[in-house]
Amino acid sequence: MFVQGKPNSPRIEKATCNINSAKIEWISSFNGGDSQTFFALAILDQQKVTRSESMKDRGINQIHYTELQNLQPSSKYVFYVVAKNRHGNSSSAEIECTTLEGMHEREYSCNIYMIFQRRKPIILLRSMYIYSVAMSVMCHAISFA
Repeated sequence: MFVQGKPNSPRIEKATCNINSAKIEWISSFNGGDSQTFFALAILDQQKVTRSESMKDRGINQIHYTELQNLQPSSKYVFYVVAKNRHGNSSSAEIECTTLEGMHEREYSCNIYMIFQRRKPIILLRSMYIYSVAMSVMCHAISFA
């Protein structure tokens, strides 16, 4: 006779942070003999928690992933994945990831760029020209966002 129990802990493989989101990938473990679901948690400053939607298990040792939304830019998060069945739950080890800089940081760079453009330097190196064009396109896009 097999006794059912809580699932084994999932193994986080990777966390990839963007500006306001993070993609979390993990591998499932034994489900404890009962169907299991997963959800991911993002913790900021040991208090603010963001939770993903629950996901069904695709089978033991399968790669799963989810994307957590509405994260703060330029912030270090701790992520966990929780496996849950009707007998209990188990948490993965933690993984850390820092979200990328947000729009306000880019706007600051654009303001510096605009000041630089007004000075109209006489000597303009090719690499500076390429940077100048790229900044101009980026700043133009931001002004319409």
